Amino acid sequence: MPSFRVVGAREGLDNPTVNAMLEDGAGHLWISTGAGISDFDPGSGRFRHYTARDGMAEGDYFVGSAYQSPDGSMYFGSFNSGLTMFHPATVRGDPHPPRWR
Repeated sequence: MPSFRVVGAREGLDNPTVNAMLEDGAGHLWISTGAGISDFDPGSGRFRHYTARDGMAEGDYFVGSAYQSPDGSMYFGSFNSGLTMFHPATVRGDPHPPRWR
């Protein structure tokens, strides 16, 4: 029997508007939202968020506008900047994030 887990703001999702979702080869969910694209790792329960500062499209994405090519590249359509394309295996977090004082 299938089981479901609700994941939202309390778990780290930065925007409640989920427009599209794709799963990569490592089982991560890539979610386009009203604030950018989030990478969710179901194993750890952690999110990483990417915005225009990281090279993603500025602002909101179209509902249902997502495609994954056979090579694993992901495409998300946005209102302001057209199309965001990336391969999840090449996306890396900042190993040295700034310290806030």
